[in-house]
Amino acid sequence: MNRPLSMADMDKALEDIELLLKEHWSVFHAFMITQPDLCFIEKWESCTKLKFKLRYPEKVTIKNYVLIAEMVASAVNGAYTFLAVLTGQGQHQRPERDHL
Repeated sequence: MNRPLSMADMDKALEDIELLLKEHWSVFHAFMITQPDLCFIEKWESCTKLKFKLRYPEKVTIKNYVLIAEMVASAVNGAYTFLAVLTGQGQHQRPERDHL
């Protein structure tokens, strides 16, 4: 059964990511902004893909699923990195709730 993702599904996924970032902000900032680490970035993207796969196992059968999952993970990574730089202006501080 391939139902489209609802806004509630996306809200829940984004809340999970927000919680993770807030809990580990100093690590995220260090490895994504201060001195980007490709191993950390790849691992985070892999975790994002796995999280979506576990949450929506029926989506794995979609044509081009691997490409779609890679694009989603890269978009999530890029969006949160951009948001972190924008809200923190490149400084080591946690983003406020209004920005996440």
